[in-house]
Amino acid sequence: NEMVVSSSGISKVISMALRIGQTNAGFFRSDGMIIATPTGSTGYSLAAGGPLLDVDLSSLIITPICPFTLSNRPLVVSGESKISLIISKGQRTGIMLSLDGQQTFLLQEQDVIVVEKSRSKALLVTSERRNYIEVLRDKLNWSGGGFHA
Repeated sequence: NEMVVSSSGISKVISMALRIGQTNAGFFRSDGMIIATPTGSTGYSLAAGGPLLDVDLSSLIITPICPFTLSNRPLVVSGESKISLIISKGQRTGIMLSLDGQQTFLLQEQDVIVVEKSRSKALLVTSERRNYIEVLRDKLNWSGGGFHA
């Protein structure tokens, strides 16, 4: 659903380069970076200002966490994109990688994290009684106070 690269310390800015495919997409100084699938778009990425994506889309969200520069904004890219995060030299804190908030790994300067679509698909259980918009409406309390339109 999501992966997060962040400081292992509290309130520490980290630096990393972003590459999408063969294109250098920029240099980021922030509290971290979230890369999420459409299913993961309702979690940490949303809380960090990222968009909600329909689960039927083949896309990924790249969401900077509290970026140091105001022009760094969430970006939605094709699900076929190969995304690379390159940890810069000269970090003043430890850096970690978290996968779905379950597994964490310590990273080193100049490590490269590559995110790309898996060759295998995950099977998910769905309900014919509720569609994605209804789930979002209820989960995010869009209707307010339990009143349903």
